[in-house]
Amino acid sequence: GLTRLGRADAPVAQDIRLGGLSIAKEHCTLDCNDRVVTLHPLGSAKVFINGNLTREDVVLAHGDRVIIGNNHIFIFNDPQEMQRLIDEREQLLAANPETPPPPVPQALDWEAAQKEWAIANAEGMTLVDTAAQEAELMKKMKEMEERMQKEKEQAQRELEEQRAAFEEQQREIEAQREEAEKKLKTEGGADLEQKLKEMQERVEKEQEENRKAQEDATRVLELKQKELEEELAAQKAAAQAAAEAAEVKRKQTDKAQETIINLLPMIREANDISRECQRGIKFEL
Repeated sequence: GLTRLGRADAPVAQDIRLGGLSIAKEHCTLDCNDRVVTLHPLGSAKVFINGNLTREDVVLAHGDRVIIGNNHIFIFNDPQEMQRLIDEREQLLAANPETPPPPVPQALDWEAAQKEWAIANAEGMTLVDTAAQEAELMKKMKEMEERMQKEKEQAQRELEEQRAAFEEQQREIEAQREEAEKKLKTEGGADLEQKLKEMQERVEKEQEENRKAQEDATRVLELKQKELEEELAAQKAAAQAAAEAAEVKRKQTDKAQETIINLLPMIREANDISRECQRGIKFEL
């Protein structure tokens, strides 16, 4: 069926009667056909859907915010859609009892709808979406921590690989020593003892050189790992400080925006009065 919204002094009786200078005599209609509700703005009447001015017919979806004129805010609730969301949530809970399902979406309140309108129609003002800014900051912090953690893990792998390579070299040197010792003993000769001594000294020298090379490589990797850990800690501290500063700024911004949002309906109403009286005065923040 058809539902008319407008003023009480409209030539055609209105089903929903609204007041205010921004309300036209015949403002808009709601046409419900087979559970599909279409909003028809009439003439130049002010109708905002989810903060945006519309002059065209709009099929309303569950949860849409509808502002009629300046001050009349409605939330479109579809009972069957809400029940579908509740049923879907219960099915997810039954299928995965250990995994919390997403909460049932809640409708925005008057202040949230006003803020949405204000951000979309700032009229020369800059209203900040602090939630989006905070989300972007958290995203950058997470990306930075993931990158630093990967570099730290890579340094740890390189250190472990270096140690494993050193141990393998030591085993190879020892195996070569044992094989050479067996060969010398088999060949015999008067200078066997001297040859064994020389071989032992050579093996010990190779092992010492290998050990020093391993210690140098380990120190380099450990230093790199320590630097990464210090950088990661510094980055986390800086990110935490930035987050705290952003939180202070967010609270200040939210407070200022709350004041602005509360003033916007009065400013719009004052501008409507000015136009009605043909005063040529425009009020702005």
